[in-house]
Order: sequence, then structure tokens, then C-alpha cells
Amino acid sequence: MSAAVEWTAEGGLLSEFLNQLQAADISLKRVRPHGDCLVGIVSAVDYRRVRPAARRTGTRVRIRRKRGMAFRLYRLRKRIGLVIGAVGAIALLLFFSTRIWAIVPSGLEQAETERALAVVADMGVAIGHPIHTLKPKEISIRALSQLNSVIALTINMDGCIAHVDMVADNTNHPLSQDITLSDLVATRDGLIVQTEIWQGTRLVKVGEGVTAGTLLASGATETTAGPLLGRAEGVVIARTERTLSVEVPLKQQHWQATGAPFTQTTLSLFSLPIPLSAQVALPSAYTQTVDRDFLTLDGLPLPLGICRRQITPLLPITVLYKPAEAEKMAAEQLAQQEQEELGEAVIEDKTISGKLVDGVYRVTAHYVCLENIAREVPVTVVKP
Repeated sequence: MSAAVEWTAEGGLLSEFLNQLQAADISLKRVRPHGDCLVGIVSAVDYRRVRPAARRTGTRVRIRRKRGMAFRLYRLRKRIGLVIGAVGAIALLLFFSTRIWAIVPSGLEQAETERALAVVADMGVAIGHPIHTLKPKEISIRALSQLNSVIALTINMDGCIAHVDMVADNTNHPLSQDITLSDLVATRDGLIVQTEIWQGTRLVKVGEGVTAGTLLASGATETTAGPLLGRAEGVVIARTERTLSVEVPLKQQHWQATGAPFTQTTLSLFSLPIPLSAQVALPSAYTQTVDRDFLTLDGLPLPLGICRRQITPLLPITVLYKPAEAEKMAAEQLAQQEQEELGEAVIEDKTISGKLVDGVYRVTAHYVCLENIAREVPVTVVKP
């Protein structure tokens, strides 16, 4: 019985009341005495037909209980929002259960991990992407062709969580530890002052001048049984000449923060930004800091959180430097460039010249250095 009413009848002619209900072909269930009353169950449709028989026999009929889903839903008629919300929640659950909720990488350092995740994201491994469209084997092959620092990459789904497991290439490609044949080649022009070949055949002498690309040592060694192919290792110290230059304009444009910073807050749901604050037109130039606060479950980030983007407007200002100030700045930049490019070289002599030309202070430094110019290059043997 989908919708039924449990009733109580008392007073009047109860036996005649039941006879009239039977004559009216009203289906009754579980009719039984309850003290001086009668208790029974009738369908909700037939309950209205009970009233005329009750009036004729002087019987009072009361509802004890309403049964069935129809009565339960009727109570919610004024709370339609609850019904819509429940239906919407079920629909969202069914929809999002087929998509990626979180991505868990492993095997690489932070910088390499971010680059690898950016690569696989373009191939569909991204939050909110449908799971059924993923092709893990194809993605692994394509990703390895773009990631030189990774030798193995697999994608495994655990429910709505995508595990991206990677193995780093620790062989220092292309000069790996298992190289069987290599040569030493000069990286730049210079005059050789010292050679120390640990393995292979030396092809240059002290006091000999070489140019970039010159073969310094060969991995092939002559023996009584013929040439023995192997790896060339060693150090070749040469006297080289370097020239570095730095330019500092006297008139420069700098960006300066102006006005109070403002914050834009968004709700991130499966990478979909939902604004929570009024949208303000962005200035033409600005700096920003982003703070992300996502829900977590057992340390696993969920695809729901708050993103706060603080924006600081910038305005360009023109700064005029004196020649002495520009010279000092050029010296600092030259020292930084010298450290980056000549960090391992021994500087024997350094000549610095500076001059102001057309509002630009230019510093040029000429170096005479002692440095290792040998670079190991693998050799590929092609069989005829």
C-alpha cells in the first residue's frame, strides 16, 4: 500500500459501521478491537469514503497515523529547496565522481615535478578532467619524449586520485657513467699550459695553441693487438682570453608601488574559479601574490579551496643616475657576471675600461685566465 491511513473508530454502532464499509466495497486492513474502539488501516484514497458511514452510524473516526512516501513528500511541499538541493547534490556527486579530484606526484624534486605536471596536464591529467578519456600508456610515452630528466613515468588511478609516479634520470645524460667511447674536445681557444690525461691518448702538447672544437685526447688507445676503444678522461689547462661588457643607462625607468593593494578572493572548485568578491579592473602594471588554502583529507589536497590574490598597482618612474653612480652599478653587475661565467677559472690578468657614450655608461673587461677547456664528448660508432 503506497499511501495508507491508520484510523480509530469509537462510539455509535461499530458493527453497523463495519457493515456499511463492507457494503461500500471499501478495502480494510488489520481491523481489530482496541479497548472500546476499533483500529484499522485503509488506503488514503478510500479514507474519504469512510466518513459518510461514520455519520450514519454515529461513529467518530480519527486518524492515528499516516503511512507511505506520499505523505512524507507532502510535508516537504513548503521546503522545495531541500528537495532541489538533495537532487542537485546527488547529480553533482555522480558528475564529479567520474573526474580527477587530486594529482599526487612522486619521484622528482619540486622544480622538476612542477614541469612534469605541466606537461601531463596538457595531455589530460588535470583536476576536473574526465577519467574515462585518459590513456595512461599513450600519455606516458608522449610525456617521456618531452621530459629529458625522466626515464620512466606511469599514471595510476586510485578512485578519483591520479598518481603520477616518475623515475629521475640520474645518469647525467648524455655523459653517463656507462659511456664506453668518448673523446676530449676543447671548449674554447687557448694556449695549453698543462695536460693530465687519465685515460685515452693525448693528442696535444704543452705550449700548443688550440681552437674551440680541437680534439685534445682520443678514447682510442693503440696496443700490440690493435686499437682499443674506450673512454678519454682528463684535464687540459689552457691560458684563455675572455671579454665581458656591461652597459648601464644614466636614465632608467623603474616600477614603484602606488596606492593600497587590494585582494580578489575566489572559490576554486575543480580548478573552476568562482568569484567571492567584486571584480575590479586590473591596473596596467602590477605585482601579485597568491595564497591558496585548500581542504585536505589525510594530507591529500581536495579540489575545493579559497584562493586569495593580492594585487599591488605599479607606476613607472624615471630615475636619473650620475656617472659615478652608473659606474658603481656597472662594477657590481660586472662582478656578478664574472662570477657566473668565470667562476672556476683562475684570473691571471684583468684590464677594465669604462666610458660614457650617449647617456650609457659602458664597462668592458678583458681577462687572461687559466681554465680547464676539456669537455668529454661521447663518440658513436656506426657499423658498416
